[in-house]
Amino acid sequence: MKKFAVFSGFLGSGKTTTMMALTKYHTAHHGKAAMISNDLGHGVSLADDRFARLSGCRASQITDDCICYVNEQLADRLNDYYDEGCELVVSDIPGFGVGALEHVYHGLAEKFPGQFELAPFTVLAEPKTVELLRSGQGGDQEYLYNTQLVEADLIVLNKCLSVRAGHRHQRAGRGGAGGTVPGAHPRAGLHAPPGHRLRRRGVSARHGQDQRVLYSVPRRGLLQ
Repeated sequence: MKKFAVFSGFLGSGKTTTMMALTKYHTAHHGKAAMISNDLGHGVSLADDRFARLSGCRASQITDDCICYVNEQLADRLNDYYDEGCELVVSDIPGFGVGALEHVYHGLAEKFPGQFELAPFTVLAEPKTVELLRSGQGGDQEYLYNTQLVEADLIVLNKCLSVRAGHRHQRAGRGGAGGTVPGAHPRAGLHAPPGHRLRRRGVSARHGQDQRVLYSVPRRGLLQ
């Protein structure tokens, strides 16, 4: 069985960088992996895709529509990669990423039952996202962040090292990053780079089973 995972998150949360790091690490240590850059633009050559390929990643792009609505095209691309020997394929999702869990994961499961192993639906959040959620004053933007996070099987707190050490420890305490996110989204697993202490209050298992993670962070730079 070959794995597929979607990485969601607001613009600038680090989706492309994280997918590149994961693709490279998995290929070097566990078997071939590939990444897909997805965008709504028509007939465009994505900078993210070019950058990934120039950086040595096995990469391609799907444009003109969100992978939410082109399940057949996505399945063909996945099978092409699996035929090449890939064991893991990851893709981002354009726009706000709202509804991706239903339209991508559930869509693939319904249209191609048993063909793909769907790894945890992963949403990336960065410190400024957590600050906005803590403030409770984000308006429409806060609503979009929360709508993304509520779908997640796994929430990755990214760019943690962009916060000064003293502030990191403060945020990791009561009401900080470790309290705000799992407190609001208790069904999702929560992960951050080593050295960033998190309170895992409120983190529970989904569907009565232990949370799976797509990948444990084996080195500090993987999720930076």
